[in-house]
Amino acid sequence: MDVKHLLLLLSAMILPACATTSEVPQNSEKSTAQSNGLSPKTLAAGDCGLFVWTSDAQKQFVLFSKSQNETAAWLSPKGEVSLTSKSRRGDATQGQFPSQVFISENYGELKLNLRDPQSISDGTRYRSGTLTVDSEEGWSRVISVVGLSVCKPVN
Repeated sequence: MDVKHLLLLLSAMILPACATTSEVPQNSEKSTAQSNGLSPKTLAAGDCGLFVWTSDAQKQFVLFSKSQNETAAWLSPKGEVSLTSKSRRGDATQGQFPSQVFISENYGELKLNLRDPQSISDGTRYRSGTLTVDSEEGWSRVISVVGLSVCKPVN
């Protein structure tokens, strides 16, 4: 086989592989529900917050709470939703409560129950817990979670 035929054969094998491309969505913005969680949350100096992730392999950022102002954000199946605190209990660490009930206009009650606290530098890590979401149909979805309560120091 001469070089000309060899190049032609290689080109025939390589070009189809190059022509295969994955589809690129027209809208480059991803919805929050398709990303790896809530939008980034930051704390101002002196503020404290509670960060909650799923405990599965994905470690999806699903809840952020600031007990001081009784608000939270949750990653619902349709995206980020604002919540208000209905009740809080347990021993607060960094001003954040390990057991809370939140209310959402469209999703009803969400119950957070964090367990197994571990004191760490500048915060508390919760090694296990659950986030229970009640549906309007009466079903409860229980999600295994972990959490972190921290405060940003005043400089």
